[in-house]
Amino acid sequence: MTLWMERMIWMELGGWVVSYLNIVDEIAGSLQTDDVSHFVLIKLKKRLLIFTLRIQ
Repeated sequence: MTLWMERMIWMELGGWVVSYLNIVDEIAGSLQTDDVSHFVLIKLKKRLLIFTLRIQ
């Protein structure tokens, strides 16, 4: 039972890491091609922070 719970926790954490890496990759690509301004990036960062705090 404990091993099963440990695996589930690691899978969940792995999912969060993959999600954040995908978001960061999209932001980096947009900044390189000037598709998004720094102002939009600051607003997105605040929303991600608020979203993360709500989940915790």
